[in-house]
Amino acid sequence: MSTVWKSFVYRNGYLLITAAWLYTLSFLFTNYWSYRSSPAKVKTTLEKRLAAENQQIDLLASDTLQIKNLLLSEDPVVNPIKGETALFLYEGRANTNNARLLYWNSNHVYVDPLELNLPNGIHFVNHRNGDFELIRKDLTLDGNAYTLLALLPIRWHYFMENKYLRTDFEGLEHLEDQYTISDAPGSLPVEITKGKPLFRIQLKTGREFVEYDTITILLRLLAILCLLAFIHNVASEWVRMYSFHQGFLFLLGSVIFLRLLTYRFHVPFDFSKIQLFDPGLYASNMIHPSLGDLLVNAAIVYWLLRFYRSRRLFRNAPSTMPIREWVPLLNTLLLSISGILLASIVSSLVEDAKISFDVSNFFSLSIFSFISFIVLCLLVLIFYHLSEILLIPLLRNKVSVFWQIPGVLLAGGFVFFQLKDSNLLSLYVGIK
Repeated sequence: MSTVWKSFVYRNGYLLITAAWLYTLSFLFTNYWSYRSSPAKVKTTLEKRLAAENQQIDLLASDTLQIKNLLLSEDPVVNPIKGETALFLYEGRANTNNARLLYWNSNHVYVDPLELNLPNGIHFVNHRNGDFELIRKDLTLDGNAYTLLALLPIRWHYFMENKYLRTDFEGLEHLEDQYTISDAPGSLPVEITKGKPLFRIQLKTGREFVEYDTITILLRLLAILCLLAFIHNVASEWVRMYSFHQGFLFLLGSVIFLRLLTYRFHVPFDFSKIQLFDPGLYASNMIHPSLGDLLVNAAIVYWLLRFYRSRRLFRNAPSTMPIREWVPLLNTLLLSISGILLASIVSSLVEDAKISFDVSNFFSLSIFSFISFIVLCLLVLIFYHLSEILLIPLLRNKVSVFWQIPGVLLAGGFVFFQLKDSNLLSLYVGIK
């Protein structure tokens, strides 16, 4: 028998090894490779981005043909700079008293009149809508003097925010949650020219970690899937070698143990850092404290029912198998109560969640709406497979409907008295 298990480990051990490597890689990425892993990494990322955009401005300033095209073209011209960089081209040597604007490419960034007096070079300026790097270049074209001003956004700031206008660093989503521009002691200088700090950044107190990046989430999800696949294969092998009951109990026990770990500890994620697990979006009770928990629980129950269905219900099943007198009552009672509980979950999801289900207005839907639709599909499939597991034995034994009705009536009476005499008491989820 040990030879069989050794062969199984050789054939499936790669799943555990892969899961361990993926989780390790996600840890390394979060703590060492991600640009938000340390203030020094953030500083380097900001410097590289600004240096690349500065290079674009230098190339534009040296391209006389492009400058002529901006000045002389009567038709709208293609924006010569990628991104959110704002360009302003003035006649002569622009200053507060002499500033004739000939070309601009942005209507949401402005030049303060006092900034026209700044000398040639790179400067850090603060506007009402954010912080910018200002580059001034004095040009001469065909004997005529011009002034090119470029405003490179570093950080946007809005007094009133919405889904389109959010305070954050340009090109570095959610960095605002962790870092701020500050001259306080201990802040790190961000330099474009070596030895000349443009501005300084500082990590906000207590904000060393605020959320997971996409790569970390994907790596850990793959690691979880590999681990679950290994457990699934072990359970399947156990069923094949010993009995269905031992294999299913192993699978059930393993899944419950791992799920309890996720409730108690920050494994494999700190779920409070993932928006899908935000109780403010949806919360029902201690079993389903968020939409993410409901999704995970629904997927687990569906997986267990599929395993039972494929390896017990429809595998080498005799056409008839004697059942005891109380089985029809128990099966119909369980199915009725399960249907009521699943319906209550659907009701809670629609009524209590801050999620749009208005399918007639497509643009009101969000990613959480689609996740909720997936949950609803899983709940339907759970009830379908549960119906097969509980009713097929009765159908195979041609149990009369007369013996199935008492279970339904008992379930109805149970729910009625629960709703009448108490606020909420149920096996799986609250019924209001």
